[in-house]
Amino acid sequence: MADEGDFWREVKKERQEKKHSNEDSSIRLLKHRGIKYEVLSESSSHYRIGDWSFWPTTGKFYNPKTGKKGRGVRNLLKIIN
Repeated sequence: MADEGDFWREVKKERQEKKHSNEDSSIRLLKHRGIKYEVLSESSSHYRIGDWSFWPTTGKFYNPKTGKKGRGVRNLLKIIN
């Protein structure tokens, strides 16, 4: 049983590392492109880019005015530009 517990703790650790990596690379790409954003919540990594809500840890984005949603910072940049 201890081996299974160790396995899932390792999976959780890897997921957290991946989310932090996603956030870092997404924000770096936004800065590189000169896209202005506002941090709405540091704890949940929630950002506002114009009318769009963006969660860089998962790549999800949503526009409440149009109802459009999607995934991936590059897909968001295509829509914004």
